[in-house]
Amino acid sequence: MSASPGLLQVSVENSGSGLVNINQSSLATGKGLLILNELIELYLRLEKVRIRYRFENVRGEGDDITGTRAVITIPRGIPSLK
Repeated sequence: MSASPGLLQVSVENSGSGLVNINQSSLATGKGLLILNELIELYLRLEKVRIRYRFENVRGEGDDITGTRAVITIPRGIPSLK
């Protein structure tokens, strides 16, 4: 987690196969991002605060993909996060 004057940023990493193989997983249902987007949109409508996220590959030696990182950016000023 990191913070700047206007933003709070949370990073979560795993040691999975990375983004390039995300559609090849037999365990994926495809519902996770749909639910996340719906929650973010609801929060925007209720609180007028836009939460953003992005995904990126984690790279190790030799530029091999060693996992995935999710970075969530939340504007500071949300009363419960001050």
